[in-house]
Amino acid sequence: MTTVPSPVAGIAQARASKRGPIREAQKELTRRRLMDAGLEIFNEKGFDAATVEEITERANAGRTTFYSHFTSKSDIAVAIAVSETVELNASVSALGRTDPFEPTSLQDWLDDLEARFREDAMLVTLVMLHTEVAQEFLHVQEATARNALDGWLEAGLVPEIEDPLEQIRLLLLLVNRWMYLYVTQGLPVPSGSREGLLLFVQTHLATVFANPA
Repeated sequence: MTTVPSPVAGIAQARASKRGPIREAQKELTRRRLMDAGLEIFNEKGFDAATVEEITERANAGRTTFYSHFTSKSDIAVAIAVSETVELNASVSALGRTDPFEPTSLQDWLDDLEARFREDAMLVTLVMLHTEVAQEFLHVQEATARNALDGWLEAGLVPEIEDPLEQIRLLLLLVNRWMYLYVTQGLPVPSGSREGLLLFVQTHLATVFANPA
């Protein structure tokens, strides 16, 4: 005996298949709302003083909803840092579009980077001060160093050392640290420090690449 598929069953199945993507989209919107609220609270109160309760209240969500997306305050901070630092890392990796043997080109990069660090002060603070966030961010920075190196390789520069990626990664870590101390945290800039930073970047890159001139 042949069974004829029920039109009702077919409609129900179609509706169920549509509900899947809708639910996923709603889940992502809720996660995004919690992250936006978290970033606002962190900006207002700082990471240490902020609480999960304040984040859920700002996001108009319950604790159960929060913990269905994140395991802790540090966990949401990691998610925020990774999500929101795309532009920051683009500014860092823009080093690979400079002329490493032209001081003006490098100075322009440092100026742009300083502006980005000032704008994203809370994100930088999260990354620098909290181990769980920093560990995740290190993976992002490795990709940033790779992007910078790829920019120079595409421009035809030739590395003179065996592991140029590691040297560029270390360079970026040190530059980021300088930016954190004197831009994000607002510590007094020692006399000659900016000039010294530029000289350091120039000297470091001169050990990585052969000067085409």
